[in-house]
Amino acid sequence: MLNEYLKQLGFSDKEIAVYLCILENGKISATSVANISKINRTTVYSVAKELINKAIISEDLGGTTLYYTALPPDELRSLYKAQEEELKQKKGVIENVIQELEALPKSKQYSVPKIRFIDEAHLHDFIFKQLPVWIESAKNNDHNWWGFQDVSFIEAYPDWFKYHWEIYPKDYGTRLMTNKKPAEKEFAKQIKDERRQIKYWGKTIDFTATHAVLGDYVLFVVTRQHPYYMVETHDAVMAQNLREMFKGFWDKI
Repeated sequence: MLNEYLKQLGFSDKEIAVYLCILENGKISATSVANISKINRTTVYSVAKELINKAIISEDLGGTTLYYTALPPDELRSLYKAQEEELKQKKGVIENVIQELEALPKSKQYSVPKIRFIDEAHLHDFIFKQLPVWIESAKNNDHNWWGFQDVSFIEAYPDWFKYHWEIYPKDYGTRLMTNKKPAEKEFAKQIKDERRQIKYWGKTIDFTATHAVLGDYVLFVVTRQHPYYMVETHDAVMAQNLREMFKGFWDKI
């Protein structure tokens, strides 16, 4: 069982054999360790050096013959203490790296889109959980939703839309193009908020999905038929370009 514990601490079979041999004999030469453990003497020297680095044995250089002695077993604690110190230093370095990366201008950062697919079973909970995240992302951008709204999204999740306006900051708004004028007007009666601006894009345009941008997030939501689903893309470059495109559409309607 002892051997298994030592292996879990990262000891090799030869390190275990040499260490236990030294520990059991108190003070012993490399030659004797080699004879007892059946390990080549050159290898004993190499393994002993590793054990010295781990601070669990020491070498006696007081005479003409080199002897090894084992340090008290509680010195094994130095193994995890060293790892704790190393981990502490690594944590400090990582925090410094994060600060340096966050300080870089956005133009110097390589944007890697993060894409998530949310199925109907998880969509309701997801949009409630993510709404504060989307709102927070918009702090450093235009504070509006921009895009196309399929009214079926409102019809599928009316509780979310009401909650949305309850927590939406006062300086935020929506600039959305939509379809199905009667259904939208019915919802507008329930949510009377001057921040919510909606435009209709002609009789021939019928959006079959919601495609909107807020902050660095782009949302594509299908609620016209089951199963519902959402694709969330977190990408500053894509969001910025789509936002500008939607602004252009908005101004021309």
